[in-house]
Parts: sequence; structure tokens; C-alpha cells
Amino acid sequence: MKHYYMTNTISIDYFTQNIPAPYSFHIHAELAPADSVAVSFTLTYTDREALEEDEILNEGFTGDDDINWSGSLPGVWNESLEELIKKTTWSGKADKLSRCKIKVTLPGDEAKYPANTGSWEYWLQELQQACIEAAKVEKPLEMDFVKGERKLSLKGSFEKREAFIEERLGGLVVNKKIPWEKLGKVLKQIYIAEYYPEDVQPNYNTKGDTFLNIGGGQWFNLSKTNLHISKKKEWLTKLEAAFEDLITGPSA
Repeated sequence: MKHYYMTNTISIDYFTQNIPAPYSFHIHAELAPADSVAVSFTLTYTDREALEEDEILNEGFTGDDDINWSGSLPGVWNESLEELIKKTTWSGKADKLSRCKIKVTLPGDEAKYPANTGSWEYWLQELQQACIEAAKVEKPLEMDFVKGERKLSLKGSFEKREAFIEERLGGLVVNKKIPWEKLGKVLKQIYIAEYYPEDVQPNYNTKGDTFLNIGGGQWFNLSKTNLHISKKKEWLTKLEAAFEDLITGPSA
């Protein structure tokens, strides 16, 4: 398959703007298409020199938070990048008021700035997670949504860009592969809320409350936990509907 960006390397740079240290960072990614895609990915936190170590650690960082990985990802990443490039309109300069600046250098072309920065930012977040997965630093995503005796288990591999949903109710078990883009919609709804370690429970029960495992056995009783979210009841209804759509909607 001949890719939109031909057979040479595409370079992507992402810079946070108007965000202070220790949160500010720079991503540099290089991707070369083939049957699989060769990737070089670095994330470097910036402007931390003036901070004391405690100032960094108190914000939840370790002080060794940079990422540096090179390797191969499946060919589906070529297709997703090609699709993103095709739907992008370009500008000759970045928006200085935006939360980020993204610079893309296509083969044989000068650096350009995508107008749809949100789409590129999310795609880079997925790429970052895929690299972390491929490096075996983190396992593929696993989440569970439980209401009463019904349990919906969501699994997703960013490395492979594949997602699956499993429903368990009584002795019935249903498994299906779901469209990749639906995973992002559910995750967006999940992470509107804020989850704090002190609210974690070791397990769930089937007495009627709604529970969510955000990974690693971190269970939250959504019926009783505050979650620091406005209109919690409305949010919970939308979250349940999003999971329901995974099991009742079309397969991938």
C-alpha cells in the first residue's frame, strides 16, 4: 500500500504553551511507513531547572518522567496517520494562544501547523500510550463497569489499536470487538471525573450500586464516591449509556 506521506519519515513536534513546569513538555516523534511503522518517540519535560525536587514530587511526578522509545508498531498506525493527514488543513504558523503547538514536517515539504490541533493532540496521546505498551512499561487497558449483577469488561490495546467488550450476566457471557474510535469516547466520559486514591476499594459488590475499575483493581463505588464532578447523576447516566452502546452497537 502506498501511503499518503510516501515512504519517507514524517516528523512531529508537540510543545505545550502557557503551561508552567513541572507540567510543560516537548514531544518529538518520527515515523516511517512500511508493513509496520518504525517509530522514534521522545517526551521531555521542560523548564524544571528552577524547581526544587520536592516541588516536582509533590505534583505527582517521580523526577524521572521522560520517555524515550524506538521500535515498530503494527501497520494499522500507518493507516490512522494517513487518515489524520488527509483530513487536516494546514497553516504556516502556530496559534500562540493555544494550549499547545504542533509542528509537522512531511517528506519533501516545509514544516506546517495543523489547524485541527485537538485531533493531532489526541492522536499523539494514543501514540504515546502505544509506545509505552510496546516497551512493556504498562499493560494494555483493562476496565470494568458493574451495576448489580451485570459486569461489562473493556479491554483495549493501543499498540494494536484494538478494543473488545465482554458482558457477564448470570451464566451468560458475550464478547465482541468494537470500533476503535468508540474506546476514545468512553475514556473521555470516564475521565471527566476525578479519581482519588483514598476512594479506592479493593473490590465491588452486586447489591445494586454502580462500580468502576479504572485499571489495576482500582475500584470506585460511583454511587457513593464524590468524584469531584458537577451534575454527577447526569454524568453517571451518560457513562452507563456509553458502556451500553459498546455492547449493543455494531462490531468492528
